[in-house]
Amino acid sequence: MKEYKIDILEPEFPVLLTKSILYNLIWHIAKSRSHILKIEATAIIDVQYIRYLLNIFESNQEYLSIFPVPTGTGLSADVIYTVFMKQFRILVFKEHKCFDSVELEKKNVEVRYCFICSAQFYDVCQQNPEVVDLNGFV
Repeated sequence: MKEYKIDILEPEFPVLLTKSILYNLIWHIAKSRSHILKIEATAIIDVQYIRYLLNIFESNQEYLSIFPVPTGTGLSADVIYTVFMKQFRILVFKEHKCFDSVELEKKNVEVRYCFICSAQFYDVCQQNPEVVDLNGFV
């Protein structure tokens, strides 16, 4: 069985995406009837992980320079969700980006990712998501 490795294209910052997050995302894509998806952030990223990262950022101020926080905004879950959005955008699969577009949508307290999957990535997730190799992630 052929495996397809997901990797991150020239990460600008340390990679925060985990195997678990990518597994959740692939599972949602596999269940979707369209290559365009809106997924609640908490459905793919564990809230405990967001809290953990917020604690790390708060106790290690140098992370604020590694992961630029927009001026005038405090450190919040929204900042972490934005970092994830940027990392989703540079995921590669078979030497092509996994997503044609990734945006963040916030309505009241609900945060959703809006994905447009590349045709190749969507097809593999639909046909056999088990062949996607996530071993490059912790």
